[in-house]
Amino acid sequence: MPEAIYLVLITLTAIFVSSLALVTLFKSKAWVERILPTLVLSAVASVAVGLVFPKQPQSAIPWVVLKRADLKEIKESLKPGQPALIEFTADWCINCKVLENLVYSNRTVQTSLADSNITPIQFDMTEFTPEVKEALTHYGGQALPYAVLLDQQSEVASTLEGMFTSQALLDAIASLKRPQELAASLSEWGPKEGDELIGSSAPGWQESSNLDR
Repeated sequence: MPEAIYLVLITLTAIFVSSLALVTLFKSKAWVERILPTLVLSAVASVAVGLVFPKQPQSAIPWVVLKRADLKEIKESLKPGQPALIEFTADWCINCKVLENLVYSNRTVQTSLADSNITPIQFDMTEFTPEVKEALTHYGGQALPYAVLLDQQSEVASTLEGMFTSQALLDAIASLKRPQELAASLSEWGPKEGDELIGSSAPGWQESSNLDR
């Protein structure tokens, strides 16, 4: 994790420079020795916070962001005949931010969403109004984090609750693609235009028909 290494180096450099400044300013190493542990603890805490809650990367997912919206606006954002991913999130939802940093920033997840032609919708619930609660419960959610995958008919295909992994989302996308692949396979093996049905004009079928008479 290069960013974490840079953060540690910058923090240690800041401690070293601060110590030199204090020695120069107060001419007392004993006073510096008393305050140095506090500086080190503060630095360690800063590194820990930086590792747990790193700066959120710019998302490569082209989210359709809905703020102060309702169920009607979600349905208007859906594209006919195209699956969709709806992420229910909020500024006050810490776990939602963790998922956005760990799951939705995953390159494999981003590629899978794009290859599957899935419309990504981000529904902001920061202002928890009755309208946004209705939208959440309509798709089977009760609390955040929550995400739902809709199929081509805009019906719920999979739901993801709580702290889910990138693999869980990838599996949900894969399960969404299987019916589409099956339908495409059946259409390839089905009768083509101009093909004659087997038996309808076969001599053996005609003979058996004559015998029945």
